[in-house]
Amino acid sequence: MIAVGLRRAKLANRRLEVYGLIELNKLNFISDRGSNFVAALRQFTPMYCFAHRLNNILKLSFYQQQKKEKATALALVAASSSLLATRNSDLTRLELEKTSSDSDGFDSDDDIPLNMYLSMSVKRDLKKNADITKKPIGELLHASLDFLRTINNCKSLVKYVKLNGLNKDIQDYGGVCLKQSTTVRWLSLINLLESIAKSYEQTKKVLAGKKQQNKFHIDKQNVQELIQLLKPFKRVITLIQKGCEPSLYMVLICVLKLRKTLRTSESLFKYNRQELDDKKQANQENNRDNRYNTDDLVEYESEGLSFFRTRTVQLLNLMFTLDIRHYTATLLHPRYRKLKTCSNLEIRNCHKYVRQQMALIQVDVDIPKAAIADG
Repeated sequence: MIAVGLRRAKLANRRLEVYGLIELNKLNFISDRGSNFVAALRQFTPMYCFAHRLNNILKLSFYQQQKKEKATALALVAASSSLLATRNSDLTRLELEKTSSDSDGFDSDDDIPLNMYLSMSVKRDLKKNADITKKPIGELLHASLDFLRTINNCKSLVKYVKLNGLNKDIQDYGGVCLKQSTTVRWLSLINLLESIAKSYEQTKKVLAGKKQQNKFHIDKQNVQELIQLLKPFKRVITLIQKGCEPSLYMVLICVLKLRKTLRTSESLFKYNRQELDDKKQANQENNRDNRYNTDDLVEYESEGLSFFRTRTVQLLNLMFTLDIRHYTATLLHPRYRKLKTCSNLEIRNCHKYVRQQMALIQVDVDIPKAAIADG
């Protein structure tokens, strides 16, 4: 793998020379975690795509990560009394990033490198709350399994509606087109759930008219709770995907926002209430139809959703590590340069890094001047 990575790095070097990019060690690379990219860019300490990582976090959170594991999950969710007896599921093999271990070799927090400090903070948080990131599906409570069952039932329902061309009938009753979900599309799961929530009654009517009521086994409250959990991720991914515009400065802001929002059920409910109020106000100002924004929010978090909220935020902390360059990108943006939501240690480390990089730039500028003077 190392040899392959070196060959690909040399190939990338030749390709970039055309654009005058020769000293690749002075560039910052951002890529997904494809094995070929990881191998080729390892020597350049790349940053990895935040949106891809969020997608992986959500797939792992809801046990949707692999075909073999997914089939096992579906079988377990479909079972009844034997679910709790299944203890040795293959789903325990989650590929998470390893975090650095705690170190007592530093006199104070000021001496600790930022990446290590953040890693230690994550480990301290996991000690306070039981680590459920590796909990196998066979050990889940019925309340948690019910949410996985809801997701599977929603996917099956949409597949049936699509295959039988029933979306037109649902729209004729005043609903919206039901949308399918795939594991490779980052926003597809919440889009599927939202379409079912908006067309819940209309879909029931259409299926009843076709005498297919047995296809509809969906708990509306479970759907609404899942939507409320996924809404912050939808907002974040929409902000990050800016097309041709730079969005690296948004990564720090979005990570901190997700951590704050998912910390408690109260903070998650507050976020969804504020978003709903903002959407209603915007629709009123623009004279838009508000009929799909009137669903009551679920105020009290169920035991099953509490598990997935906690699991999701733990996976976020474990699988995505903020790089000092994320802080720097935010610092260099005029609107966010004060880093208000960051700790004093994080701000000092960021300023220190910027000074170091500026010193390196100054050295590169001074060398040609000295060469000319000697000549």
